[in-house]
Amino acid sequence: MVPPSRSAAPAVVSDLGVPRFDLRAVGGDPGPLTTTGGIRLTAPYGLDALADAATVVVPSWRGPAQLPPEPALAALRDAHTDGATVVGLCRGAFVLAAAGLLNGRRAATHWLYAPAYPEVKVDATVLFVDDGDLITSAGTAAGIDACLHLVRRRFGTQVANTIARRMVVPPQRGGGQAQYIEHPLPDPDTDDPLGEILSHAIRHLDDPGLDVDSLARHAQREASERGSESLVGHAPQARTARASGLERTAHADGESRGHRSRDERKAIISSRVSL
Repeated sequence: MVPPSRSAAPAVVSDLGVPRFDLRAVGGDPGPLTTTGGIRLTAPYGLDALADAATVVVPSWRGPAQLPPEPALAALRDAHTDGATVVGLCRGAFVLAAAGLLNGRRAATHWLYAPAYPEVKVDATVLFVDDGDLITSAGTAAGIDACLHLVRRRFGTQVANTIARRMVVPPQRGGGQAQYIEHPLPDPDTDDPLGEILSHAIRHLDDPGLDVDSLARHAQREASERGSESLVGHAPQARTARASGLERTAHADGESRGHRSRDERKAIISSRVSL
């Protein structure tokens, strides 16, 4: 939990020319904390530091199935009641949910863990949710988006953009979680027209002329060929090739049997094409 001071915007300015937060690392459990990667951390502040925090950030949590310690949940509830903005990043949103702060509220978390709290209105499609006094985000990178948004909300766009530039990240990222969720493409070997179009697009990604209009033309051509094949048993290209072959055959017949008239050659071709 990382709470900046509840006092007005700090007068101390960093070397970037942006306000400097009074940042305090707080441990929700007593003693050293061990991360999932085996790193041991010791927080210099205890839960009593939340009493004068303007913002409390829960950066993550062990997992949805493990309840946070009640003293930490009580401290979160008290800070929220006293007017602090409470932020849950990625699985940190589960700590807010366990404290009851998100009941009936809209929230975001990683799409993989979205169904864990049915009483929370989880939006698994967005990168973060700003619900006023509560802010929640999706995965790790979305936590950066949420924190930059919090800075933008409190100190303005210029400060947020300066920090983003120092971090070499977009100041405001578009899109939602849907772009990162695995959506299997339709099998191009099936009769699914969309699957064939997507397969065509993937095969021609290096084509500078690949755009929506060219895909639409390809789809129309595929639909036309599919309809023709359903009607007469083969696609237009096959009919064209077959007709060309028959015309060559007819021409060869003319060469071997003497030159026939043009009408006679057309009659030969028409009798063999059967359209």
